Amino acid sequence: MLGSIAVHRGRGAAFWRRLRVSLIAAALVAAGAGMSSPLLTLHAQTQQSVREDLVRKLTGKKIRVDKQTGLPRAASEAEARATVQQLAALLQPPAAPPPVSYRSNGMQVATVDGYLNRVVVGRPLPDGRFETRCVSTLDEAVAFLSGERVALEDR
Repeated sequence: MLGSIAVHRGRGAAFWRRLRVSLIAAALVAAGAGMSSPLLTLHAQTQQSVREDLVRKLTGKKIRVDKQTGLPRAASEAEARATVQQLAALLQPPAAPPPVSYRSNGMQVATVDGYLNRVVVGRPLPDGRFETRCVSTLDEAVAFLSGERVALEDR
């Protein structure tokens, strides 16, 4: 069958490990601590341009947490730009299609471990909690962080 995806036992652990890392990354982004991973730094340095429309959407939005008061605060343009760069690095689509193997019965199996990029992003709420959402595109992440209402069909 064309396009069949086989799920193997034991691969669920990798998903949960990535989910935990994504949740920690979301908390760091929302808290303003940033991420200093060499991979993210390298991607940010090699990225030609940042989508300025997304930076403008986040600038001035309460997506950071003030370290002194613990309350949400507005992001500066530099913080908004860094957030867009970090999210772009996390949500960057793979350069090549996933590897496909062929079974003796004619079925094709695509190995998609680590291939489908999803990131959990969080935004601070006035009561100190965080609202989170799992996103798969940069536009969806910025729309959530900026507080835009997105229809379910658009997600």
